[in-house]
Amino acid sequence: MHAGARAELGQQVADVGLHRAQAEVERGTDLAKAAVLTGAALTVLVLVGGLGYGYGRVVTARHDPAVLPPDAWRQIGAAALVRVMAALLGLAFGALLRNGAVAVVVLMAVLYVIPLVVLSLPGGEDVGGFLPLAAGLELLRQTPQTMPASTAVAVCAAWALVPLAIALAVSRRPGSTSR
Repeated sequence: MHAGARAELGQQVADVGLHRAQAEVERGTDLAKAAVLTGAALTVLVLVGGLGYGYGRVVTARHDPAVLPPDAWRQIGAAALVRVMAALLGLAFGALLRNGAVAVVVLMAVLYVIPLVVLSLPGGEDVGGFLPLAAGLELLRQTPQTMPASTAVAVCAAWALVPLAIALAVSRRPGSTSR
């Protein structure tokens, strides 16, 4: 092997190492984005939910103090979880598709269109409860209870974390498109 071929081979090895290092940085950046998004969303949603709950208590206390449900904090937490799940799902679609507009369309389809299609199919009621928004509505007790709350939390967590893990795995793969 002559010196020019060795230098070219060395450059190719260095390029592969550089791509791997870039993929590790992107993976860390994606994890950081997910962590910041989750923290910010939870903080804002619990703060807004808590203020709304407090305001509702003050306003309704004059008329009927029992108007607000006693498990309001559970509802506030469930609402925050559902919104964080949707935000992380959108983040994962954005990372996978590399196009914000397409990611929003896919997110809306997954949350709103696909459940309508699934529920119109024979046996769709059995599968429909495991779609993201249906599980979220189960947590919020907006639908007839067809699954325990722990199962609904697990379904929401899976819909948030599995696509995010796939996006991280794809961005980590050598040769993946860098941002």
